[in-house]
Amino acid sequence: MKLKTRNRLSLAVAGLLPFMPILRSTLPAMESAGSPTGAWVLRWTVGVAICGYDAISRASSVAISPPSATIGVPYSGTVTYSGGHAGAVVSMSVAGSCLGSHTLAPGLTMTYSGVNTANVIGTPSGTLGTVPFTVTVYDGYSCTGGLTDTRSTSLIIQNSGGGPVAPSMTVAPQSTLAQVGSDVLLSGGASGNPTPKYYWKQGISLISGATNNTLLISGAQLADAGVYTLYASNSQGQANSACDLTMALTPGSNILALLYTNYFVAGTPVTMSSLITNVPSGVNTYSWQYNNSSIGVTTSNLSLTAAQTVPSKSGTYSVTFNSVVGSTTVVDNQQYNSYWIFGYPPSIASQPAAQNANPGDNVTFSFTLGGGNYPAVFLYQNQTNLVAQTNLPAYNPATGASTTNLSLTIANVTQASQGSYTFVVTNFWGSITSSAASLTMASPLSVTAPQSQTNYAGKNVSLSVTASGAAPFAYQWQKGGVGLANGGAISGATTNALSIAPAMVTDSGSYQVIVTNTVGSVTSSVAVVSIVPVPQFAASLAGNNVTLSAAGGVAGSNYVVQVSTNLANPAGWAPLQTNVVPPNGSITFTDTNSATSVERFYRVQFP
Repeated sequence: MKLKTRNRLSLAVAGLLPFMPILRSTLPAMESAGSPTGAWVLRWTVGVAICGYDAISRASSVAISPPSATIGVPYSGTVTYSGGHAGAVVSMSVAGSCLGSHTLAPGLTMTYSGVNTANVIGTPSGTLGTVPFTVTVYDGYSCTGGLTDTRSTSLIIQNSGGGPVAPSMTVAPQSTLAQVGSDVLLSGGASGNPTPKYYWKQGISLISGATNNTLLISGAQLADAGVYTLYASNSQGQANSACDLTMALTPGSNILALLYTNYFVAGTPVTMSSLITNVPSGVNTYSWQYNNSSIGVTTSNLSLTAAQTVPSKSGTYSVTFNSVVGSTTVVDNQQYNSYWIFGYPPSIASQPAAQNANPGDNVTFSFTLGGGNYPAVFLYQNQTNLVAQTNLPAYNPATGASTTNLSLTIANVTQASQGSYTFVVTNFWGSITSSAASLTMASPLSVTAPQSQTNYAGKNVSLSVTASGAAPFAYQWQKGGVGLANGGAISGATTNALSIAPAMVTDSGSYQVIVTNTVGSVTSSVAVVSIVPVPQFAASLAGNNVTLSAAGGVAGSNYVVQVSTNLANPAGWAPLQTNVVPPNGSITFTDTNSATSVERFYRVQFP
């Protein structure tokens, strides 16, 4: 697709730079490429850098298939534009009329079908012969603006009547110069009756599956250069026509690149080298221009010193080729443009610092950005998770010495935000990664559950918890949702351990503690405390056995039955049995040794 006249880089390109991704590719090393008879190869090489260009993709072409229509017979065909910019086409015109539709010939209408194709349908009713037409494609809507390209082909209209006629090549395939990696579409057409069948050869080799009047070579390479012959045959005979396919190997000419621009580090020498080859007897000449003004270099090389590759010297560097073989001009002043923008890679003057945070905080990482042009800045967590980004305005393009204090903020951090953070600063001339800065989150505040319990009145009750997280911790115990204070039997109301000594039945209730630190507060689960009266025992005598019984014991607690024969002697109590209160809380003990003549006294202790 041909670029409209341009003397300097568009300001729009500069505006796009901060938002464009960095695309870098390693191009294959230069190879020698022989030229088949009648074909030639264009090659560019570069000394220190890869050189690209915006040259017209001479592989672009327009083809119509099928190539012939018959008077009075319904026809349906497809017009296809092929070239390096085929995927960017958004409008198409024929004979200066923007499609819509266009009457290609009496009875035949050509209608744009989107991107790089149009349909031709109808029943031809006009004059026999070849109908040439010219198609212009645009990367702007309504056939305006942007990149354009114009190519021509022809439709053959023949008569349905008459006797058999041998094929005649009415539309010969055109010789083509193509960039390596572009799609090449060769096409031709023949008249004849019956309608001819087609096949293609490269050199003397039949191309498998090539049975149409068009031949598409996708992603053509140097090896695809050569002589291609289209054959048309029917029962009456055969016709053929040959064309040359010339491949151009141009480092940096990625046909998908934005305006084929080369982004080169300023202050670095570069040699742009060009070379065309055809036959040994060819006489090749070169002429270099900068922004379409001659710079007086007529050799195949253009060398720029470090002092010349400064941002102010960004622009269009062009070479015009001319090649003569004998008395025939085979390359007639073909100009190839190479857009160059000289700039500086980014740098970091000071690194980001580690941060500590609590959940819910907004955390800001800061660093100082050094020189560079049009940087984009990305903040990554653990090197892979992109958490923030920004695009910056250009620095001073003359020196690249400006600095910027840059900050990116992560809002409302959580425990998942903890990790290692790095800045990646990138532009068209390189990228740099900062050192890692850690984000450490305060440990989450948590508290263990106090244990529910049941005990006898007069016993000491203790409730305790363990808090974890960022110390120090503050505690406030509550009973029934009301804060407790130290005093009377209560102590430890503002510590991790609450004590009720001694506990009374009125101390029964629901207890919990609120724990607070710098992160926030958390409330423990509820512990139910039940304080029950000491069981009252009854004694019964059956024969010589004494049975003690009571209800309301604390299941699982120990009790000790003691006996004494002299209440006046406090030291005279002796244990008879230590036991455990059963789950139903009923206590029963029978003394089978009570048949004596001595009085016996009993008591039960709950340790």
